[in-house]
Amino acid sequence: SAAVLAVLMSAARDDTHEVENEEDIPEWQQYSDEARDGMIELARIFKQGEQPDARKQFLAASKSCKKCHDKFRPDDSF
Repeated sequence: SAAVLAVLMSAARDDTHEVENEEDIPEWQQYSDEARDGMIELARIFKQGEQPDARKQFLAASKSCKKCHDKFRPDDSF
């Protein structure tokens, strides 16, 4: 569920254990915020019944997830 993912992104923003360098924390938080906001929008799209826009929004929101994984968890596939 998009709403659940939005909540998880809110929690992930403050759980910075994956961040090795303290100076990277703002970037981590930016990715978390972008993903959270994207999932909130996706939940809105589903609630409004705008199904044709759902796939486009999911792909847009998941870009933040991919960028974050590429930087902070490069050994994990996304």
